[in-house]
Amino acid sequence: MDESSVDQQRRDYLSEIFSLCTTLSSEAFEAAESRARENQFNVDRGEITFAEVTTNLTSAREIIVDAIENRKLIQLPITVQKELLADLQSVSKALQGIMNNADEIVNLGIATETLNTAIWKYGLHNLSDQVLGYQ
Repeated sequence: MDESSVDQQRRDYLSEIFSLCTTLSSEAFEAAESRARENQFNVDRGEITFAEVTTNLTSAREIIVDAIENRKLIQLPITVQKELLADLQSVSKALQGIMNNADEIVNLGIATETLNTAIWKYGLHNLSDQVLGYQ
């Protein structure tokens, strides 16, 4: 596999990650919470409250978007990028489930914790914009 193929493959992961991050807006969280309450789901029955989920996802989105926009995330191995993508897909699936009247409150909390764990495990909040550098 030549170098341009590898770069293209990485960009595809980053594009998918960025695209999913754009769906994690305050409006999306408000709509999901409203739908959950309409369906009489207990939004605070998981390990973390819905308010904490919203705060954590907002923070995660900001860290990941910053890492992409400042070309920090491209430094990380594809395996890490795939893990972040899978974690974001789990969050998105749970949010979509809530919007489709499914009780995904606990799954959303679990997916959020998994995403935050990956961010901390890989130190995304400490990535430098220098190649392969940590602050």
